[in-house]
Amino acid sequence: MNISTMLMMPLLLASSWGRIINMHQDQLHEERRLNDRGLMLASVKGCQSIANLSLPIVREWEHFRPKGTVQTDDGGNGCLMKKGTHWSMLTLVNHTSNNICYDGAMTSKSTAYSFPVNGTLRDRAGTRNIFVISPKGKCSAEKPCPVVFYLHGHDEHVSSLVSVGGYAAQDEAWDKAMHSGFMRYAHQADCAATLGSVLIFPQLLDGESWVENGASLLQNFVVPVVQRHRDGGIHGYWDLDRVAIMGYSEGSEGVIQAAKLYPHIFRLAIAAAPTTPTSEQLLQMRSAALELRATQKRRSEAEADRKLSLFIASFGEEDKLGSSQLGLSHLMYDLDVSGVTSATRLHVRLYLGAGHVHWDEMFNRWPALHSVLWRGDYTHLERLGQ
Repeated sequence: MNISTMLMMPLLLASSWGRIINMHQDQLHEERRLNDRGLMLASVKGCQSIANLSLPIVREWEHFRPKGTVQTDDGGNGCLMKKGTHWSMLTLVNHTSNNICYDGAMTSKSTAYSFPVNGTLRDRAGTRNIFVISPKGKCSAEKPCPVVFYLHGHDEHVSSLVSVGGYAAQDEAWDKAMHSGFMRYAHQADCAATLGSVLIFPQLLDGESWVENGASLLQNFVVPVVQRHRDGGIHGYWDLDRVAIMGYSEGSEGVIQAAKLYPHIFRLAIAAAPTTPTSEQLLQMRSAALELRATQKRRSEAEADRKLSLFIASFGEEDKLGSSQLGLSHLMYDLDVSGVTSATRLHVRLYLGAGHVHWDEMFNRWPALHSVLWRGDYTHLERLGQ
């Protein structure tokens, strides 16, 4: 495919996406129907065949992945509703395990650092805030620690930078960072003792967005953190072969962009409660991503050095901010067209009865995922795709 064709693709994608939106408009009001809800719960509890399940998001999954696997998770063993031959999986989560980490008295308070950004981000300011939380006494040259980037949601942007705002900016940065469960747990004694990964929390300024500016923010802010460590500019024992990126709500769109643009950097990508962009936002996102993709000098080498082995996404059945069915359509279409799923396993989890704010159920009540992200135990990675 030549460059001109690639740059025209956003228009074609936007047109196709518009048709998808129109196709689903008539179905949106059906998603909350009681008979769907009743049949879904009966099927989950009885582990009936997928053919008997009429939940809209499952029908959408079947459209994109007729050969995919469908299973349930009841916090115990769950059951297999449909055994597929494709490496994609949908899990209906009816019950989660208990919290693994708990909020409690803070043992300390972290300081945000100023990180120099590149490119067009400098037009507004030359730095952005970043928190780096390292395990206590567990990382060494012989045993470096995995790295996790945590992309925040819409309500956690900051209005000022610690490089110019002094104590007030530090207080704001900390207050916004505390919205993240991982940040709170890292400062609670019991859970901090089990932390085995380096946690990195980049913060965006008001007016920036992982949805509309994701490609630029990754290129000029997130990825340079990895590059600066590799070049010796950031100290610490990091295992750059085990770098994960996770995010929720708005931040999940940054995760999707990272999976498309940087599969040679990130080993694992987790998007909780992805937002559903408007057609205009979708066009802007895909145009920026395709333009960046077309100009990346190491693109062929990046594909050859591909590390991304698993993409995980989650939706809340009762999400009031958008239809889970439409959200899944956007996600599947985006990942398939961009080629992510051609070489990466996909695991989608639908949390039954949950709303938009369900990411703690993903990050803190799914033991296998918690072991990988929090404890840094990658022996559990294969279990995440099962």
